[in-house]
Amino acid sequence: MNRQMANISAALRASARVDAIYASGTNAVSQKVRDLAAKGISVINMGGGDPDFPTPEHVVDAAVRSLRGGATHYVDARGLLDLRQAIADKLAQENHIEVVPDTGIIVTPGAKFAVFLALMAHLNPGDEVLLPDPCWVSYAAMVRLAEAAAVPVPTLASNGFRLERERLEAKITPHTRAIVISTPCNPTGHVLDDEEIATIADVAAQYDLLVISDEIYERIAFPGTPHHSLAAAPRLADRTLTVNGFSKGYAMTGWRLGYVAGVAAVMKPLYKVQQHSVYCVAPFIQQAGVAALRGPQDGLKAMVNEYVRRCHAFVELLREIPGVKASAPGGAFYAFPQFDLGGVNSRKLADALLEVGGVAATAGAAFGVCGENHVRFTLRVPVETLPAVAAGIRRTLDTLAGIAV
Repeated sequence: MNRQMANISAALRASARVDAIYASGTNAVSQKVRDLAAKGISVINMGGGDPDFPTPEHVVDAAVRSLRGGATHYVDARGLLDLRQAIADKLAQENHIEVVPDTGIIVTPGAKFAVFLALMAHLNPGDEVLLPDPCWVSYAAMVRLAEAAAVPVPTLASNGFRLERERLEAKITPHTRAIVISTPCNPTGHVLDDEEIATIADVAAQYDLLVISDEIYERIAFPGTPHHSLAAAPRLADRTLTVNGFSKGYAMTGWRLGYVAGVAAVMKPLYKVQQHSVYCVAPFIQQAGVAALRGPQDGLKAMVNEYVRRCHAFVELLREIPGVKASAPGGAFYAFPQFDLGGVNSRKLADALLEVGGVAATAGAAFGVCGENHVRFTLRVPVETLPAVAAGIRRTLDTLAGIAV
């Protein structure tokens, strides 16, 4: 294979910016599960970030009606006005963010593309973007694809992965252009508190930074840790792009439906990139989004309650395993326990969990340096399955301990 690669002409080789990024760690785990399933090998899948709940029926029905009604053609690159109005209403009522539907919202194929859109629209080569570490695997890759530099800001498990002012300001340079925030956070489950939001507001104002606030897990904030949108803070309103979508809260991952919102001046360059890339999201999918926002929310509440139940049960099981430290997350649907295994890093542990324990999970190192010694488990299996997960973890740790001896 290497000899073949060496013979590829310069014109056919990958670009330097693509060579500079790694493949997605979470996607790799999901692919391993699919490959094993194709061979008839069943594992407990806690790897990817895909809810195990179905999309609400009324949302599916709305898409089918729209599809059969002929909603299969191009629409406004910003998105259907009906959906943009529903998003604006939602942001005003639930998040205390005021945006103008005509110029302040763009509907995107998933929240991931909304983040990518924001970075491509606002970054120049040589710019630096602050990323609290650990963070979602794709942020750094997207920053590098925009030919900017990803700068990790360490957060520590011993402090609940809180964003500390001193660590944040220590990473500021004359090239710092933006900061990307995830709250509730993937993978840690940390939810920003008022002090952290004030810190971000102070630093962003002082150093004139763009803030990209990824709030895709906002509807999965657990009791006692309410979600607060950054753009609702007065000093952040005019410099924050709020990213959200339907994948997690409404179990619509495969639909690829998200959005980004902000003041017109900050949104204007995003519209150019949208026009010259994906152009628009399929209109029947957008109609499903309208139904999700304007329809009954009972299913959402029940889903969050189930995540809370799973979280409490799994954390209790983890705490019974020697060498494992587990804290209850404030939101999202992940557990991010810490493992004390000496010379075994998180990637080796995740591989062993799959091979020995029959459990698919994601190595903490995929989320940054501060994720090392951690493993991310997605709470996408029923409570009744969790004891089997714990047994798989015990079996794996016992095997690794035997190898180490």
